[in-house]
Amino acid sequence: MKILDLKLDEYTEEWREHLMNISWFMRILKEFSAQQANAVVAALNDVLRLAGDNKTR
Repeated sequence: MKILDLKLDEYTEEWREHLMNISWFMRILKEFSAQQANAVVAALNDVLRLAGDNKTR
């Protein structure tokens, strides 16, 4: 149990340092936002492609 506690303490400290670093936090936030936006664009492109396929039939 001591090893798990030590690892958890190390992990917690690492994340605390990351979250206190605003540039790191903003980079992670931008990456997440970009991934979400790309997923939405891809889904919309699929819908538009399917709608175009249905018009030609």
